[in-house]
Amino acid sequence: DKIAEGENETGGYLRLDVSLGTKEFNLSIARLQVFLGMDNITNTSYTNHLSTNRGAISIEPGRNIFVRVKLAF
Repeated sequence: DKIAEGENETGGYLRLDVSLGTKEFNLSIARLQVFLGMDNITNTSYTNHLSTNRGAISIEPGRNIFVRVKLAF
């Protein structure tokens, strides 16, 4: 909980993420898996203390919806 001299304090935050995935489908040359999800569901504005640059604090990304495909050969 202690910050170094010259650093700016950042507040705490709670971020809610969710993702769902299918089982693996065996294709002839690979295994396929599909994921659907959402990061930062509540669209919380927050700052990661370790993502600062010489005191300039930037806000982390807001809500993000994604589809991911995993192919294992």
